[in-house]
Formats: sequence, C-alpha cells, structure tokens
Amino acid sequence: MISVAVLVADGTLNFELAVPGQVFGSANFLTGKRLYDVRVCAPTGVAEATPDHWVHTAASHGGPPVYSEGPDFARAADLVVIPGGDADGVGPHHTADPATIDLLTHAYENGARLASLCVGAFTLASTGLLDGRKATTHWAYMDRFAELFPLVELQGNSLYVDDGQILSSAGVTASIDLCLHILRSDYGDSLAARTARHLVMPTFRLGGQSQLVQHSTLTSGSSSLRDTLEWLEKRIEDPVSIAEMASHANVSIRTLTRQFKAQTGLSPQQWHTNMKIEEAKRLLATTDLLVDEVARRCGYESPITFRENFRRLVDVSPRIYRKLFQPPSMARERHAVSVSSSTDESQVS
Repeated sequence: MISVAVLVADGTLNFELAVPGQVFGSANFLTGKRLYDVRVCAPTGVAEATPDHWVHTAASHGGPPVYSEGPDFARAADLVVIPGGDADGVGPHHTADPATIDLLTHAYENGARLASLCVGAFTLASTGLLDGRKATTHWAYMDRFAELFPLVELQGNSLYVDDGQILSSAGVTASIDLCLHILRSDYGDSLAARTARHLVMPTFRLGGQSQLVQHSTLTSGSSSLRDTLEWLEKRIEDPVSIAEMASHANVSIRTLTRQFKAQTGLSPQQWHTNMKIEEAKRLLATTDLLVDEVARRCGYESPITFRENFRRLVDVSPRIYRKLFQPPSMARERHAVSVSSSTDESQVS
C-alpha cells in the first residue's frame, strides 16, 4: 500500500486538496483493494480545518476516509502532494514557511516522491529541491515563477512534468492528469485507463498549456509602439514585412527590434505571428469558417504555413483546437448543415 500525504495550509484550494483522494481513492474502489492510503496533513500540529465532507468521501472508496494528520505521517509517506492555493495563502506571491520546507526536505531525503499541483510548485521550489530540475506550474504565473526561481528548468507547455522523484502539474485540472500519471506509473496503464473513465476523464489529454495561453501585446499602457501595433492589428489580413513596420514607426529596423524586445518581450516577427494566431484561435472558436479561410483572414497566403505556425505555438492542429474550444451548439449546427447538404445532394442525384 502506498501512503499519500496531501499537505494543507491556509489558502489551500479545496479542488486540488480533493484531487489526490478522488483519483487514488477511485483506484481503491475499482480494484476493491487498499492500493493507496491518502491523508490530509498539516506541516505543524494537526490541520485545524478538516476538509469538507465531499473531500472525505472522495478518498474513502475501498478504505478509510481522508482525515487530518500532523507532520509525522507526511514525513514517513511514500508520496507527498503539495496542492496550490490562492494569493493570500500558499499561492504564487508566497514562499513556503520553514516548517513546510523542513517537512518536504525530510520526506525527500527519506525517499518520498514529491508532487506539486498548480501553484503548489512555488512551495516546492522554495525548498531548493527543484533547482536544476524540470517543473511546471499554472501558465498565468510562469513569469513570476521564473523570476523567483531562475534555477528551475520551467516547462511552459507541459500539463505535467515527471522528473523522477519530483513531479509537478500545470494549473487546476492538470492536477488530475498528474495523479493519473502517478497511478499509471504505480499500477500500469490498464488501471489508469479504468480510473480515468470512472472520473469521466480522457486517459491522455491532447496538447499542453499553449492552447490556453493568451499572449499579451504590451507590457505598459504608455508604449511608444502603440500606434504601430494598432496599425498591424488593422492589417491582419495583409502580409507586412519588418521593413514596413519600421517605416510606419519611423525608426530603423534595429531600433524597432530593440523597442519590441523591451516592450513586448518578443521580436517584431514573433509578435506579429502571435497576433495572427490569437485571431485564428478566436475565429476557430467562434465561427464555422473553413481552416483555409481562417488562414487567409489571418494574413497567411499558404494554409500549410498557417498550420505549421499554429501547431508550433498552440501545440495542437487548428481542427483539434476548434473541436476543443468551439461551443457544442455551434458544432451541432455545423453537423446539421452538413447532414442537410448531403441529403439534398443525394435527392438531386
């Protein structure tokens, strides 16, 4: 039986607190065996706030309910999970308290696997155990994480990262993906697939975080590039060279490149490509335009080049992106029109 300690602190999010119990508890339920012993633990003393009843129920399939423990259980656990929290608790604007750092360091030295969920990576990184290792966190806090922990090899597009003894997940629901991965590593593909179906989850999710990231265009409201950027947005269907951008901004190409880097963090070409792909994502999710027409409206003369750039930046194809993010009602309408057209054609023939 694998012992799992889920750390709880002020500000810990109930969803992420419940995920390990739900995933590992479901594996217990499906097999009728005590594969995992999941308990909520506080770094010091006993957790003051016992999780809601649904948290207890989540891990109680096939075993005792989740209940509050002190640090001793966590220090001896096989797996220690660090859930994320809000900005006023264990979130991205805070580092871990000394008791938590000591507990995680002791557990690691004792051979335990450590797994952070969402912004729980900030707590884990505060121990120094992530230095020189690969990790991920919620995409919205990537820049903050990189600033605080420059020695960590941040994997921005991963739903989860397995770096041996230390694992981490991206934001919120990616914590389920990581726990399913841990289950798969412990007991094989078959049980992980059964558990995923039980949770009404895909065994594997397509793509990473790139499909969710919205690229910002400016880092300040007083940008000297604002007129040029607005001009580019109005000409999204037209191919625009860097020389034309520089001419519009009335600066040299070298100066333009320096300004773009300073104010957007990107080169002019990178910013222009990101702008086009953001518009393509909007059109794919909100219209029924053919992919080739989306490419044309976003300034691509070659649909092949569009597809290559889209997959490189978003990590899935335009077709898959539409399937993932277009409202179901639009998909049903598109299917109905397709069926109607096919029926009309068959009647004519």
